[in-house]
Amino acid sequence: MLETPLWWPAVLPVALGGFACGAVAFDSVLSARAGGASPGSGLLAPLRETLRLLVTQRRGTRAADTVLWRVGVATVPVAALLAALVLPLGRYVAADPDVGIVWFNAAEILGWGAVWAA
Repeated sequence: MLETPLWWPAVLPVALGGFACGAVAFDSVLSARAGGASPGSGLLAPLRETLRLLVTQRRGTRAADTVLWRVGVATVPVAALLAALVLPLGRYVAADPDVGIVWFNAAEILGWGAVWAA
């Protein structure tokens, strides 16, 4: 069995980020070319869009929904507990349903929904 080198976890996010930036730049060049502009202007489009998003004012609600906030805050620890039920701690598991992975993913989705509600 091949072992993963120790430097791989540090290189992988950088490589994926580079591939993502390259894909966005390539898409911008193709869309600029299709629109009749010079392809060189499309290379700077991701940078311009990033800067535009950084300087725009954030949107906010006029008044927060207190019921939704309270439900979200109360649901976060419940979702964490439901997700932790199927995690093995050594040889022991608190609950061992046949659909442990599905249970864990459902609890994590519930947790993310609670975070967004809060």
